Amino acid sequence: MARIGNHRWALVLLPAAGILGCSYYSTPETECRSDGDCASMGDNWYCEQAAGTCRCRPACTGRCCGDDGCGGTCPDGCASGEVCKADTCLCEQSGVCTPGEARCDGDVARVCEADGWTDVQDCEQSGQVCLQGSCQAKSCTTREDCAGPVCLTCRSGKCVEPPEVCRGNQDCCVNMYCSFGACMFEGPGCQDDNDCAAIDPEYPVCRDGVCVHECEDDLECPVGAVCVDFHCMAPGCTPQSCDHEVGYGYYCDMDSGECLPGCDSNDDCISPETCDYESHECSHGDCCSGICDPENEYCESLTCLCVAMCTSGSDCPTGFDCDTGSGRCLCTEASCPAGTHCDETSGSCVPDQTGECEIDEDCPEGEICDLFSLTCRRSGSGTDGDPCYTDGECDQAEGYYCDSSLFCIGCMLTDPNFAPTYTCRAECSMFLDECPNNYQCLYRHSGMIFLCIPDALLP
Repeated sequence: MARIGNHRWALVLLPAAGILGCSYYSTPETECRSDGDCASMGDNWYCEQAAGTCRCRPACTGRCCGDDGCGGTCPDGCASGEVCKADTCLCEQSGVCTPGEARCDGDVARVCEADGWTDVQDCEQSGQVCLQGSCQAKSCTTREDCAGPVCLTCRSGKCVEPPEVCRGNQDCCVNMYCSFGACMFEGPGCQDDNDCAAIDPEYPVCRDGVCVHECEDDLECPVGAVCVDFHCMAPGCTPQSCDHEVGYGYYCDMDSGECLPGCDSNDDCISPETCDYESHECSHGDCCSGICDPENEYCESLTCLCVAMCTSGSDCPTGFDCDTGSGRCLCTEASCPAGTHCDETSGSCVPDQTGECEIDEDCPEGEICDLFSLTCRRSGSGTDGDPCYTDGECDQAEGYYCDSSLFCIGCMLTDPNFAPTYTCRAECSMFLDECPNNYQCLYRHSGMIFLCIPDALLP
């Protein structure tokens, strides 16, 4: 047993594989399953679900000195031209303020005008508190309660600044969502139009750092073009009319108003290919959002997970062959899960096309049409037992991941009979009894993520 910082790590023997591994172990006095388990430690303590331990969040919002509530002192974060007043622990302008600038003096919201600082509102009189120059609710139950001119989210019943790394949409303020640990604007963030075209063709124009629709009406389009479904185009066709009247695999050429062979969305391509929106050609893309290490990993297109490159067949799941030239595990017909087949061109398992649907309207409410497989599936809302191939199909904000890590080497080492169920399952801690009766907490997902798996599905 070793201690690192405030945590202890244990050397654990994994008997199924006869190997050793490191496992996180929290001290008994800080173990938790919800924020309520940490309430006795102070107002600033919360439960970090992933580690199962209590953590303290310094209470330094709007303060530049004094006790941070966690046994430390708030840092002097005053901007250039400001000084920290020791009696109030507030940043004060050392010179003339900038008109329009806002700040808090205690719970009084103030704004800078031509002749200096002016009181705008005493937040305490309306039952609120002043944060970053505006009045905000003292308590909250959802992030919507904290909506306002300042980016805040709800944590332990209080409106606070978002954490540096988000674990779900609830960690981001209103009109933002969590993407790989970072809060992004709905209508993805950008620096120029090229960023938007690469992220989502539905929001192709970069305006004030946010990707937005190309147009809302005809007045925003060039002379002679019209605004159709938020896109400027010549009269004659739309992306939808090309899909429905001609078929998938065609795009609407805005100059001629004609449907031409090519793509204007990933729906026009066959997985694992994606659409190049500049050339309107389908090509092999990366559904892992480019986060894989190109020197040691590649993106597995069925599950959209980063997979370690192989050097021999022993590095691949049963039924897969290692292409030592590319470092990829290539499928065979016998190796792909039910509902998929082996694509000889890419060497990846791809969904079968069943013809169940062609458009979202063909599917039940709450489901969308997966145009790669032509099957109806839930999108981002899957819970325990719902079918999935990728984590994005499960409700990750509620702690669900897809049990689909076919290439999880650690999973195979700890369980020789490891076989994904391709269903959404709840994350769990191997040190806390979190799973329901008749479930087991097992290492089932890349990244050392443990999931609750029903006994009935285990050999």
